[in-house]
Amino acid sequence: MHTSHSVGTPPFDEPRLIDYLSVLSRRRRLILGGTLAVVLIGLAAIMLLPRVYQSTATIMVVAAKLDGQGTPMEAQLGTYRAILDSEGIAAQVLAEAGLDKPPHNLQVTDVDARIEQVPGTSVLRLHATAREPGPASVFANGLADLAIKLNQTLSQDEAHQAHERVGELLGQAKERLDRASAELLNFKTSAQVDALRKDVDAVLTEREQLLSLRVEVASEEARLSRSEQELAAQPRVLDVPRGSSQEGNLMAAARAAEQEAATKQQGSATPLIGLNSSSPFSNPVHEALQYQVSMSRSRLAALKQRDRELGDRKLGAAQLPVMTELYRRTAGLSERELEWEIAKKGYEELRLRFDQARAQVTSRSSQVQIVGQAVTPTRPHSPRKAPILVGSLVLGLLIFVGLAFLLEYLSAVRSSEARASDDALHP
Repeated sequence: MHTSHSVGTPPFDEPRLIDYLSVLSRRRRLILGGTLAVVLIGLAAIMLLPRVYQSTATIMVVAAKLDGQGTPMEAQLGTYRAILDSEGIAAQVLAEAGLDKPPHNLQVTDVDARIEQVPGTSVLRLHATAREPGPASVFANGLADLAIKLNQTLSQDEAHQAHERVGELLGQAKERLDRASAELLNFKTSAQVDALRKDVDAVLTEREQLLSLRVEVASEEARLSRSEQELAAQPRVLDVPRGSSQEGNLMAAARAAEQEAATKQQGSATPLIGLNSSSPFSNPVHEALQYQVSMSRSRLAALKQRDRELGDRKLGAAQLPVMTELYRRTAGLSERELEWEIAKKGYEELRLRFDQARAQVTSRSSQVQIVGQAVTPTRPHSPRKAPILVGSLVLGLLIFVGLAFLLEYLSAVRSSEARASDDALHP
């Protein structure tokens, strides 16, 4: 046969398409029977494999809008995938949904959770598979709800911890402020800085007055010296010639009588009245200067007395300890006031942080939202009939077509060897 000879010919004879079709035609029963057997095996596998249902819930992780230094979104999604894909979470979902009790009695090994991230988004798909359609959807929705609860719990725990930490620091700051206030009040009460400062200020004020007082004393002494000089230059009485009138004679006679009486009392000799040709009277300039000198002496005495008093109270060895004590108490007061200001500022800042702690944690925390609820599947996810049947058909064809060509090749080789033997026996 030509086809058999062609197939059995040496390799340098190029086979034709008709030769392949002839082989397939002759071996069609083998190919069809074998392929059908593989398809039947696939159907048997479909019938024997347990049916698994899959349900999918979709959640979205919303990044914190006020968080400029938060965790990158990719890292957050990776964290959620790692947490939700654990057996502990699966057991918790089964327990909360009641799937571990009759009639389902599901265990962690009876369900499977697969977390898929949609590329380029913050969306996570929660695939849950089980042997029953109802538990699959319940498990997927329970997993999504648990993700939201977990996010809320983590945010609340973080806020609570931050609140407690700041609250502890706030309590310490309050104790420090109270202690600083008490120390400042006690120091002010015991030190009496204001009273001591007034005493020192009074001494310093009197010291300033002492200089002006001494200038005033020198001025008053100069004024008194000048007045005394002018007083010495003025006569006590003035002599005026007698008048010719009767009134002048009477006045002259009266003054003469007074002078005579004074002379007698003093026991000294005086000229005769009748021989005196003048009428003396007090010098008003002398009297004014004498009054001025008297007042100046009184004022000068008072000024010198004041100068002696202030001189006794001037700053000396006795007042230096008072000044030193004032400086020491003032420094201690300033130190305690500074400590109180620092404590007050620290307390106010921590108080503000304490009030803002929860809001700041909330602003830094991402939010999880369910964007798609899982629904009860109506068809099993596996085994998939169409892929299995198509795969069985393709696999059967490949196996048995190859087997057909192999058998045809072996048959051709044997035929060629038999002809070669006949030709050798019958040349």
